[in-house]
Amino acid sequence: MNKSEKKEEILLDATLLNELECATFQVELDNGHKMVAFSAPKKTLLQLNLQLGQRVRLQCSPYNMLKGIILIDHPQDLNS
Repeated sequence: MNKSEKKEEILLDATLLNELECATFQVELDNGHKMVAFSAPKKTLLQLNLQLGQRVRLQCSPYNMLKGIILIDHPQDLNS
């Protein structure tokens, strides 16, 4: 089995709380838990256009739920 075939991920919605350094943010999940979120690797800071209080979608590994990657900056756009 290839490494890419075993890829597991968890998608979560969160709200940006604080901006840390180097495109890193503290976010709060809908259930009240706080975690660290990083920008998507191929996006620059200008492309992100993130603001505190904004809703985002995160991708997390099932092995480490303390960190996530910001995938989409407007989760409500997915339902359209």
